Amino acid sequence: VISPLVILTFNSYLVTTIVLATLSYTGIWNCFRTFVSYYPTLTKKFATAFLFMPSVIFWGSSILKDTMTLSATCWWVHCCDELYFKRRNIVSNTFGLLLSATFIIIIKPYIFMVLFPVTLLWVLHRRIATIRNVLLKFIFLPLGMILLVAFSLYVMEWLGDRLDKFALEKALRTIEINQADMKRSEQYGSGFFDIGELDGTWSGVLGKFPIATVAGLFRPFLWEARGFTMVISSLENLWLLALVLLVLLRTRVVFFLRCIVGNPLLALSLGFAIFFAFAIGVTTPNFGAMVRFKIPLIPLLVAGVYIISFLEKKRRESSNLGRPFKLATYARGDPEHVQPPTGGNVTDRAVKR
Repeated sequence: VISPLVILTFNSYLVTTIVLATLSYTGIWNCFRTFVSYYPTLTKKFATAFLFMPSVIFWGSSILKDTMTLSATCWWVHCCDELYFKRRNIVSNTFGLLLSATFIIIIKPYIFMVLFPVTLLWVLHRRIATIRNVLLKFIFLPLGMILLVAFSLYVMEWLGDRLDKFALEKALRTIEINQADMKRSEQYGSGFFDIGELDGTWSGVLGKFPIATVAGLFRPFLWEARGFTMVISSLENLWLLALVLLVLLRTRVVFFLRCIVGNPLLALSLGFAIFFAFAIGVTTPNFGAMVRFKIPLIPLLVAGVYIISFLEKKRRESSNLGRPFKLATYARGDPEHVQPPTGGNVTDRAVKR
């Protein structure tokens, strides 16, 4: 993939790294702008999520597959939003969507296996949210979920050969092989964890959901770190865990879940973060590999938690004023600051501020 860059930079490793990092940054920046367009008052928070997380900077800016797939994932989210919701630059965003999907499928197909269904959920959520009739919502919601699952399975089957060892009929065996392979300390070091034995069935794999998801989100813990980079990652994980727990306490969990269910952008960001964390947690028992593999979920996780914290603040303000809080009012962003796409470039104004 980087051969054209190597030729253009006359085989310079340093210059190739800088050029690749610059190109990958475009996806991260545009995804950041997408989130800012919905919640401009959270610009600084989103900057922390997308631009300043240490592991994302470290692993997402060098000549690695992770640099390319991180950028492609961010481009996918941005182009989907521009194409389906803002309806701008149809041709260029369609091309961007196809190009980012191609990069992800060729380089790391398991990212697409998580990203595609949650994107369908995002689109479906926004469409159903526009229906005001409660009876129609009650009818279309289960029907839409059935179609979402069926279409996702159809696409995964259609991509079977391209997904290679991550194809649906091979995925279970791949999980077992990865679990055994990455525990070889002579190859990967001693920094690995054990989620328990897998019995070779999908029910056995799904039974590992809690422990694997927690591992994908928050491990290695500080006492599990070995080496400087692992210490930095564990400190970042400690901050992530504290942030999530703090928001869970403030929202008393129930409102946290209501926000995910009631907000399309949160359904995308936290849905991807949770299911991707499970995917890498159940397939990657090695800390050194996992902290690198997980970087696509970190910006979306942090941004999602900040949005929920913002919604909780608005709910408390409404309660203090004796007003009812309607979560649906914020389903398309902050109504006090967001304008329709044709009404001005709110994103650029927020970023400049």
